[in-house]
Amino acid sequence: MDRVKVGIVGSRFIADIHAESFARVPNCDVVAAASPNLHHVVDFAKRHDIPAR
Repeated sequence: MDRVKVGIVGSRFIADIHAESFARVPNCDVVAAASPNLHHVVDFAKRHDIPAR
């Protein structure tokens, strides 16, 4: 089965819940995150092992 790649817009409370939920889905990888606040999105990406590019 092909892997599903997910990007999350936002980096605060609900984004954490979505990232944790996607982490439990087989064949699903969170590969991107976006936020207007650079500090928040960098911390979010580190917490959820989202690769930096």
